[in-house]
Order: sequence, then structure tokens, then C-alpha cells
Amino acid sequence: MVQPREQILQAFGGQVNMRIAFQFSRDEIKQFLGNVRANPVAFGAAGTDIPAIQALCQDIARLWAFDGTHYSDPSLRPEQHILRVLHPEWPREYISKFRLGRHLFKDVNFWSLPDLLGLVLNLLGPAPAGATRRNFFLPLIAMFGKWCQKLCVEYPPVVLQCTWTTGGNGEYFLGASMSGYNVDKVETGSWLAVLNRARFSVISTERFRLSGWSQAWSPSIRRRRRDGRPFGRCAETYPLRFLLRDTADKSAIHGLGLSARVLWSTHAYDDRLAGPIWEGTWNPCSNCMALIENMEGLVANFNRYNGRRGAPA
Repeated sequence: MVQPREQILQAFGGQVNMRIAFQFSRDEIKQFLGNVRANPVAFGAAGTDIPAIQALCQDIARLWAFDGTHYSDPSLRPEQHILRVLHPEWPREYISKFRLGRHLFKDVNFWSLPDLLGLVLNLLGPAPAGATRRNFFLPLIAMFGKWCQKLCVEYPPVVLQCTWTTGGNGEYFLGASMSGYNVDKVETGSWLAVLNRARFSVISTERFRLSGWSQAWSPSIRRRRRDGRPFGRCAETYPLRFLLRDTADKSAIHGLGLSARVLWSTHAYDDRLAGPIWEGTWNPCSNCMALIENMEGLVANFNRYNGRRGAPA
């Protein structure tokens, strides 16, 4: 008996079959981004976003493996997928070898290939009418994760996430856990501390600081001490900043995370509930739950078990 398949919606202005795109090679992803750069509107972009999308595609091409000019620049070793410049005082004790590069979007800095790629795909929205977790958002997250793994060979993302609104405009935002870096302490000094501070700055507000949390004190650190994670490293960082923080209808904001681990051995999109992709979906961690609550969102809207009813077994 033939098993039923999910009727997955086309993405990016109806131009992309995500079942096929899930299996894209590195070269096919590069070609897609080249096509997007040449004609963003054909892939669902608003005319006002054309300059931003073209600049993003240019920076992604500089950072991808293995021929990105910035990725492989001999003066910026070790190789990594991060916009960066050499610190003028390196080498010196207690400093980072690099200063962080800048790619500003709505006054927020992006510097890592996975986050830049997610931002491009966000701007090729909105989600089509009738989009749900099953038929659009989970396939989108999985495709995004596979593309990150193809383009990003230095510490690729561990978790991917998408936050979206059910408020009617189809807006969504993809994010990845902090990734793409190489922070060998001998080679790069305090580079990891620079990246941690920068990620924290994405979500830090006066309201957040007054809640008692900080970069150095998070629910994860409170529970696990030295093994805990600071705020800002999670895949939810950019999506919550852009879609939840300033929205009026907080109850309309939903989200879903996915472990990248299940994607390494999954070569075709598997929409079965018993398959690795649904099994690899992810609830918000303790840090993200605190962040969602601080932004007055509903943690229940981010539960991995939401929206499963009716999916192929």
C-alpha cells in the first residue's frame, strides 16, 4: 500500500519545491542564490527589499565553503564563515584576533553565514496561504538546515528554528544556533567572547536586564553552572528579536525548532511522524522560554507537539 505524503506548499513566490530543494547540492544552492540575486522579485521578494537581498547574497558568497573569498582569506585564518577583520593590535594578550564585521538589517547586525542565509530566505516570503507546520514551516526549516550543512563546514548549526505569525501577513523568520566560527584560543584569543557578546546584544533590552538575567546569568547557567549556555547562542535569537519582541498580537506568534543532527543522515525529506525529521523537532530550552516570557509571548505556541494531527504516520 502506498503511504500518503504531505502536500507541501511551494516556497519563495511559488518557485521552489522544497522536497527537491532539500536535496540540492552545494552547487545547486549557489546557483539558486545567484538567481535570487539577479531577480529577487521573481522569488517573492518585495521591490523595497531588492538592495538588501542582493547585498546579503554577495556576503553569503564571500563566506561559503570552499571558495568564498572571505572564508578562505589567508590573512584571516583560521577559516570560518564569519564576517571579520583583523584586530590591529593582534597578537596581544587578552584580546581577540578579530573584530566582528557588520551587515546591518533594520539596525541589527548579522555576521554569520547561516544567519545571513536565513535572512535572505525570510525576505523571499511571505508564506503561502494555508501554510502550517506540516505543509510549510517544518519542510522550510529542514531545507534551511540542509543548505547550512552544505555551505557551512566550520561548526555548522546544531539547531535550526522558524518563528512565524498566524496574524494574516504570512511573515516568518528563520534562525540558526550560533555557528560558522573557529575559536581555537591559541589562534584567535578571546574571539569566542566577542561572538557571545554580539549574539547577546541582539536580544538585550532594558526590560530584559531588569528581569534579572544577563549574558553571564541565564537559566541554563543557573541550572548547569559551568556547563550552562549564555543567552544568545540559540537558534531562536534572531527570530524572537524580529517577530516577537515588537509585535502587537503576541498570541499570534508561533515557532518550531529542529535538531540539525537528524539531517546529516536524511537524504530525502521524510514527512512521517515516525521519521527522523518530526522526531528531531525541538522545544525551546530554558533560556528561550525565559526570553519568550520576557517578550510576553506564549511558550505553549512553541511546543514541538503542536500541529501534528493528521500528518502521515
